[in-house]
Amino acid sequence: MTDNQHKEVKLDLGSPLGCGLAVIVFGFAVISLNAEFFTDLSNWKLYGEGYKETKTFWIHQFFNVPSIIIVFVGTITALVISQPLDRLKNIPIILSNVWKTENWSYMGIIDQMCGYADQARKKGTFSLDKQVQELPDGFLKKGMDLMISTPDANKLKSHMFTEMVNISSRHKNGADLFKKGEKYAPSFGMMGTVMGLIVMMNNFDLTGKELDEVMVGLLGGMGTALITTLYGVILANFVFGPIAGKLETLSAIEIRHKTVLMEGILSIHAKEHPIIIRDKLMTFVPAADKDLESEEQVN
Repeated sequence: MTDNQHKEVKLDLGSPLGCGLAVIVFGFAVISLNAEFFTDLSNWKLYGEGYKETKTFWIHQFFNVPSIIIVFVGTITALVISQPLDRLKNIPIILSNVWKTENWSYMGIIDQMCGYADQARKKGTFSLDKQVQELPDGFLKKGMDLMISTPDANKLKSHMFTEMVNISSRHKNGADLFKKGEKYAPSFGMMGTVMGLIVMMNNFDLTGKELDEVMVGLLGGMGTALITTLYGVILANFVFGPIAGKLETLSAIEIRHKTVLMEGILSIHAKEHPIIIRDKLMTFVPAADKDLESEEQVN
């Protein structure tokens, strides 16, 4: 049996699709930055002479169609090229996790582990089988099933640790996707700014113009060019960066929760006393949860 026997090689449409989009984005950027409509829109010639006195000017001056296309579509294009298309299909699922938060009752988990430990010490681990089968499918049920059926503590620990590594790896892949977006967005913003400056300098003409008029045109063109950089910074620091950070935080919380479960299961397997198990697992509990428990005991 060779390593390639169970491997299927197929075309990933993400790369050619992304390359095609990259050509379209770059072509659109070149054309739009030189097109009269977009130039007028960027310089507010379409709004008449008194456009600066309008109430919405402060909003409009930060709006530029070519810049939006270059940064937003360009960043998506780079992500499509950099990732397998199958992984990109998971983006809606990943984003759904960003809007949710899970609050684990560490004290409840520790009480549950200590209850299992007390029963296992008195009646043996096999006495837990009925209770384990009633647990919902998940990390705890798998671990308890292995604990009951596996006499070797090293194998039990190795299996559970591998499961945690795989979970952490899946979480990392999701966060890395948005970290790449955080890196790409400012780059496309800078690209748009450089292209805008090139167009502005090439079209710069001093012939028959007063100095004030020249400076107004120059500064206006620079302002328009810099909007693209602004879009890239906003997309990186208000969208991709915070989402990646939130996913990493959620991952750390879940891994800590599963670490408590793993240590509890290993302690039950080792027939440790419930008091020792409680003290050990309490070291994983966040300080805020410990303070909350102390307040409840006082009350």
